[in-house]
Amino acid sequence: MITERDQKAISFVDLMKVATTNQIDRAIYQNRRVAQRRLAEMCNLKVLSRTKNLYSNEYLYALGGKVNTNQLKHKLVRTDVYLELLDLGTIKMVLVEELYGQVRPDMLVLFEPYGSTETFFLAVEIEVSNNTIKSKYNKLKSSGARMPIVLYITEKKVKGANYDYLIVKPDLSDLDKQLRSLS
Repeated sequence: MITERDQKAISFVDLMKVATTNQIDRAIYQNRRVAQRRLAEMCNLKVLSRTKNLYSNEYLYALGGKVNTNQLKHKLVRTDVYLELLDLGTIKMVLVEELYGQVRPDMLVLFEPYGSTETFFLAVEIEVSNNTIKSKYNKLKSSGARMPIVLYITEKKVKGANYDYLIVKPDLSDLDKQLRSLS
């Protein structure tokens, strides 16, 4: 039997594309043992699929068939960003890998930090490795579209951007500090 919390876990995995036991526990169950038991049950019912992450020895979950491990680290960091944002405020809207103008951010988020009445439109980009993304955001800005604040999750410098952006360390240790700089 699928419970209400199980349905929330299914929706979470569907949104994020892939998630670990820890991530699903943190987002939905807040009890590791319960999460493990319920996730195993959903796999037995073939609602979720799972595979072992060979690096962390933790299960990875996805909807339907096989867990797609392409760009796994990328996807798991995106899920961690989402969870950190949940800890820091209210997510009013989230889109994962959706086209916005000519840009396909890892995640688009309408976010209201706790203690603030202001809502921020964020585009999350993880590990920026080329100038194509920056040029697309520059073109997006010049098109007159509503411009998100780009949240780069990287250790690299961002040069040549004529739009608002924040750089956050890959371990997300400074995410709260960077978001506070918006107010």
